Amino acid sequence: MNGAATSTMNVELQALYRSHFGQLVASITRITGDIGLAEDSIQDAFLKAADKWSNEPLPDYAAGWVTTTARNGALDVMRRTTSFNNRLPDVAYLEAIERSDQDDLSHLDNPAFADDMLRLVFTCCHPALNIEAQVALCLNTVCGLTTEQIAKAFIVTDATMSQRLWRAKTKIRDAGIAYRVPEPAELEARLDSVLAVVYLIFNEGWLASSGADGLRISLTDEALRLARLIMQLLPADLETRALLGLLLIQDSRRDARFDQAGHLILLGDQDRSQWDLPAIQEGTHLIQNVFRAGHGNSRYAIMGAIACVHANAPTAKATDWNEIATLYEHLMEIDPSAVVALNHAVAIGERDGPEAGLQQVMQLAESATMQRYYLFYSTQGEFLRRLNRTKPAQQAYARAIELTANESERAFLTAQYNALE
Repeated sequence: MNGAATSTMNVELQALYRSHFGQLVASITRITGDIGLAEDSIQDAFLKAADKWSNEPLPDYAAGWVTTTARNGALDVMRRTTSFNNRLPDVAYLEAIERSDQDDLSHLDNPAFADDMLRLVFTCCHPALNIEAQVALCLNTVCGLTTEQIAKAFIVTDATMSQRLWRAKTKIRDAGIAYRVPEPAELEARLDSVLAVVYLIFNEGWLASSGADGLRISLTDEALRLARLIMQLLPADLETRALLGLLLIQDSRRDARFDQAGHLILLGDQDRSQWDLPAIQEGTHLIQNVFRAGHGNSRYAIMGAIACVHANAPTAKATDWNEIATLYEHLMEIDPSAVVALNHAVAIGERDGPEAGLQQVMQLAESATMQRYYLFYSTQGEFLRRLNRTKPAQQAYARAIELTANESERAFLTAQYNALE
């Protein structure tokens, strides 16, 4: 759905759209086999809902009404196509699945194979699509981001991104790419992409790339659920186990990340009594098992280990920044990206002081990625603030504010800027 269409909805309906969009796309794609048709029918259903409840609160049955309207709209379109008669048996079969809530997977006894959202993620991550198309498609279909929002993330024009999404959806439809979780022999070929997408879904929920939402719990919960399902599919896969451990530890802090007014609270200032101890214990146990199995030199394992150090420190001051800096050095060997280098610079600054941290940060100043990354400037601003270099710190914070599209993040950075006045 484009931004203009979304803006016609009231606040309640926009919230319903954000929380239900991915599941709706998944369930209707199961019926139609066509992601584009599923999205069109959902957009039409939400526009009808906006008209139906334009001047009144949403009723309790609104989500069910939108689902039924979108589903019926998709089937109406299929009935008008010349190929519909050939698909009648499939539609009848899928409708029977919905009524019974069971799937005829006689050769597979794992319920994860029948999960609609997991099917959608695996479909979007088909190797026939390049990695950029896979990521953009998942942001669009699973996270419900608009074309405009995804274009901004990829730093391309809206028209370019619209064409990329259209081509990806058309390729899935015209190539007859099956809407299903691959059978066991095919799983590993898509696993890296699928895990990356699950992590992406979690991050979009953890701090939305744009808009007023600081935290989208529907997405963080969905990412955790998908990670657990993938573990059911591949219980021996250590990278999946590491990802689940990482997500659990990250998610353990959700209740402490914002104050009652919705203002962002940094990790070091959070009330650790609000952290979810069982989630930390489960996540830590998973990460420890991964390292004991000799799989500690992988991306999610190292990121999980870093999260463990933070989560298990009794206070912010007790955090072992030397261990974190060392872990980031190992991570850079696997993922030598500017973003990882920036996180390493933060750890250096916490361990060795703001001057050392600032020197590490400024080594990244020529990176094209960093020049458009708001956290580069906010990190620079924080170290400059600690060094009492007020004017340069203000300039860095101003640039960070200009680059961020999330309102909670912008409010936090603005407060940091104003405090320097």
